[in-house]
Amino acid sequence: MATVHGDQLVLDIKHLLSQDRDTLTHHTYRENNACADHMAKEALEMEEDFREIDSPPFNILMLLKHDLLGYC
Repeated sequence: MATVHGDQLVLDIKHLLSQDRDTLTHHTYRENNACADHMAKEALEMEEDFREIDSPPFNILMLLKHDLLGYC
């Protein structure tokens, strides 16, 4: 059983990568992916396991706009 939040995800990823597949992974700094970073932080505070989002929340729209304009 996972003791730290995310442990099981890491184990699942390692298992998938150990299979005979052509995979490529690379690291992206959170500063270069502000939307994913913001949503990951929000997910840690969620009580439910799943949330369907029909349209991006305002704060995500602002991050997308900044990215589009080259501010990030």
